[in-house]
Amino acid sequence: MILFIRFSWCVGTVGLLPSLGAVVLSGVCQMLSASSLCAVATNGLVTRSGGAYVMLVKSIGAAAGGAV
Repeated sequence: MILFIRFSWCVGTVGLLPSLGAVVLSGVCQMLSASSLCAVATNGLVTRSGGAYVMLVKSIGAAAGGAV
């Protein structure tokens, strides 16, 4: 919603093509985030306690999961 309210200001400030580029870039980031979340959520059954932490460790590894 905020994107469409501020879009006319962005077009007036930087132009049409950079504004459309920003919209496309934000859409790409949104799709990558959504697909990453889906990959983490469907990684498999959690057989022990720990919940989200165990899912993250299984998905991204113990070294990176420990930092979370």
